[in-house]
Amino acid sequence: MAVVADKRGPKQYEIDNPLVFYLSIDIQVQMASLSPMVEAIPWNHFGRKNVGYLWAIVHGAQVIWDFDDDNELLAPLVPWRPNSLVNNTIFFPNYNESVMNVYPYLGASNNKSWPRGFPLLQLKVEASNPTPSNTKALLGSWNSSKIGIVQSLANHDPDVDAIYRITQTLPLNFDRSDTTRTLILPKRTMSPYNAQATLHYHNALWTLMLPISVHGRVADILRSYIMQRLLWDAGIQIAFDGPWVRQERNVHNYLADFDSEQPLYLRTEKLVEFLLSWKSSKATLPERIIDLYVEMYERGYIDAVDVDLIQYWLAELLNSGYIFPTIASRTTLIVRTYGHDIKRLNEYLLPTLDMFVNKKDFDFTIVLDNENAHDHLIGTCLVQNGYNVVYEDLPLDHEKIFRGTAFGGSYGRPGYDRQQWWTFYLDQHTDADLIGVMDADSMVYAYLARSSIYDQDARILLRAATGDHYQNDPLALKSTRTASQFLDFMWTDRNPFWLRRETFQNVRNYISNEWEKSFDEAFVAFSDKSYSQFNIIFNYAVVEESNFYRAILPNDSTGVVSVGCNRCRPEDVPIGCCRSFGVECENLQHEWRGNIDHLLRFNNYDVSWIGRGDMVDAYYSEVQKELGEIDPDLVDEMKQSCEAYIKGQVRHGALCVEL
Repeated sequence: MAVVADKRGPKQYEIDNPLVFYLSIDIQVQMASLSPMVEAIPWNHFGRKNVGYLWAIVHGAQVIWDFDDDNELLAPLVPWRPNSLVNNTIFFPNYNESVMNVYPYLGASNNKSWPRGFPLLQLKVEASNPTPSNTKALLGSWNSSKIGIVQSLANHDPDVDAIYRITQTLPLNFDRSDTTRTLILPKRTMSPYNAQATLHYHNALWTLMLPISVHGRVADILRSYIMQRLLWDAGIQIAFDGPWVRQERNVHNYLADFDSEQPLYLRTEKLVEFLLSWKSSKATLPERIIDLYVEMYERGYIDAVDVDLIQYWLAELLNSGYIFPTIASRTTLIVRTYGHDIKRLNEYLLPTLDMFVNKKDFDFTIVLDNENAHDHLIGTCLVQNGYNVVYEDLPLDHEKIFRGTAFGGSYGRPGYDRQQWWTFYLDQHTDADLIGVMDADSMVYAYLARSSIYDQDARILLRAATGDHYQNDPLALKSTRTASQFLDFMWTDRNPFWLRRETFQNVRNYISNEWEKSFDEAFVAFSDKSYSQFNIIFNYAVVEESNFYRAILPNDSTGVVSVGCNRCRPEDVPIGCCRSFGVECENLQHEWRGNIDHLLRFNNYDVSWIGRGDMVDAYYSEVQKELGEIDPDLVDEMKQSCEAYIKGQVRHGALCVEL
């Protein structure tokens, strides 16, 4: 434990414990002579905590418990093991608000309480104050590697603002009947956390620095909002736990606190609005941190001294050897295959990706078998040619899970079981917020614009038909609906299949809860019958995550564009090249006019959408607008790939086929 002295505190701190280190004033003066960061921090200021954070990180801390001296632990503090499953988590799969007050759901004795720094206008918005009665929660497990910060609540006199303390009564306690439950905050949703009882894991130690140009009653809350936004870029979330501590608060003047907290009352709403809209194109997390601090200064939330301080802080961390998380991709396309499928990849998917996918916006990942030497040969070759490859380990109990019984044995080979099972675990192979799933023999036949993914309400568009051709998909979800009442997303043959990252963990947890066993055990139980993994996932999503998904049916009045399918009609690719890049259009006018709705086609179904030609024209207008905004050299590369393909060539040649 590190104890940070300040000039108003005791000159000595006597304790007979070798695990406690006292950072005395003399030691800090010595540190300041070597560190511009320590030199910049004023005395008698809440920001002196930064010295302790830095000292701990430099001395190899893997986890930091950030707490105040008036907190008493109620139970032993046991951090999660890295890359482990955290059980008994709470997640709101359909939550779509910009902020969340976690106090009511986590059992506050006063259901009208809120944490310091919560936007006051949101207290009257029911959806922003979830309770067990108004918000559907999903219990289950979550991977600890994706969580960077855990805020413990505090019993007795917790971290509420001065308005609450002046107008309400204390103590305020939280239900401890289940002290193991952890609420995972959804991405794109913010909630303030403090510096009084907060656990920071190694992937989030960089978030610890407190700004020093604002009052201490504001500093940790401002830090929490800034760092939450940056954590999203690294694919990391925060969590809230029941009370680990009891706070016997030091004496405070409530009116003085009220005065100090004015920026929180008056500016937090606009701060959240700004942070939700903020973007950075910088390639590394330290660069983005500086970007955001500069904008915070320009908007008057902090002074220039904090812009200097964050740069000193980042330099100190880099000099100490701390490794920052990488920037997570916002969007990735992913294909699960094996080495012997390289010919199909070369014939269908890889050349059309070169033609129609902006590789600055969309990552592409190929997943291969880790235990297969040939897969590693192919993977190494693909990496040398610029593709991202990851290898999937066989699960320890793979002989129980992969029995070759998929579709009642009609696809009777363990490899097919493995491919189906893997689809439910796609989130473990990428940090991307949005994941597009494709097959090795999929093709893309028009430029992939974001307007093909979302509707005007930012919901993912899904192409579906009524009636499930796989018959047993309701069994996996233990649904009371019959197959005829289910939607079929496979039969329409739309590619890519787009999914939110969180949906994968959510559907695993949902199935585990319904079957009252682990997901893998449930998979074994339902996978010996005819099923579609995508139908299972999407039928879950359109019901349980309806704020994020929208299914379009063949008989709907409005359509949905699809830019890919499995082994599409060959003539679709030249049409996409013509309308996306103006390639070979003089030879395609008749084909184009006879195939005006090629982006809207439902394989196996006729559609009755109104104004199909207008929809296609509108989509290609969006394509031209997007192409005008990206690097001309990248557009030229895609155009050249189209020209080569139409001439019967592949621009980069067939890859890795001789291995």
